[in-house]
Amino acid sequence: MNNYSRAAFINMGIGDIERYKTSVGKIAEGNGWQFEELEGSWRLIGNFLSGEWDEDDFLIVRRGQKVVDVYNEEIMRAEKACFPSEDLVSSPSDILSQR
Repeated sequence: MNNYSRAAFINMGIGDIERYKTSVGKIAEGNGWQFEELEGSWRLIGNFLSGEWDEDDFLIVRRGQKVVDVYNEEIMRAEKACFPSEDLVSSPSDILSQR
């Protein structure tokens, strides 16, 4: 917990907001952290559920790709995975036939 300096309550506009905000505030105070309230948004959740996956907001990982760390503003990205073709399995019956 030594690496933290603040606690944030993200107000999504549902539930017992005052109780949640007070709880996070007490945690921040007890640890000597700065308390911050942030306005939440349902936009990303709505877009995810409706299949509107804008590549500025979502990391799209396609078949044959892997997620890799990138130490810049991207944070992470999808890249081609290197799998030997003989290691690929297309169905459970392929596994059984290899025994």
